[in-house]
Amino acid sequence: MSTLEKWKNFWQQKTTPLHRHDTEEYYQSYAAELKILFQSIRPKTILEIGCGNGAMYEYLEFNRARYKGLDFSFSMLDAFSKKYPTLELECCDGSSYQDTNQYDLIFSNGVLQYFDQTMLDLHFSCVKAMMHQESYFVCASIPWENQRFNFYNGELTSKKENLLKGYKGFIKSIFHDNMGYWYNFEDIKKVASKYKMSVAFYGSMHYMYRFHAVIKLR
Repeated sequence: MSTLEKWKNFWQQKTTPLHRHDTEEYYQSYAAELKILFQSIRPKTILEIGCGNGAMYEYLEFNRARYKGLDFSFSMLDAFSKKYPTLELECCDGSSYQDTNQYDLIFSNGVLQYFDQTMLDLHFSCVKAMMHQESYFVCASIPWENQRFNFYNGELTSKKENLLKGYKGFIKSIFHDNMGYWYNFEDIKKVASKYKMSVAFYGSMHYMYRFHAVIKLR
């Protein structure tokens, strides 16, 4: 089974994005962190990859008139469209999506973890074609490989484990990890450099085992 098929099957019947909390307070707080990543450009045209059921949409304050959301889960998009029936939403694979438009902001949150290296490379190639010189390409909440052991040990969560149990969880995750793929800064810098992009990194305040990448054309 391919990486794409695996995650399509996982999300097929889901109607919520499985955030840590499902409360207005959480969404407001998390959105405040994410908005810092693109606040300097006040984007008018937005492409969101992996928009899910739109749980974060209202709090991110995106321009409704110039917004397009993508997700490969029909059930998630159905829930999104019921809340916001006038938005442009499309069911497709975000890693290979490309259209003829250029966007001020191309945004994803917790999505790159579902892309293997081949998909990641294709994703950057497709996104570059949809950017203009002032565009921001924001990949938020990427699982941080350097913090992987600390995550499974509970050091960065509220589930502190003993060292042996944490080590076993870490080793098991190398062969099968429900989180998907973990990346380091250098992995993102390498593919960004290939497509002549510059990248700045920021640690997540809500998830200490994740980081954000803000990418621009050189």
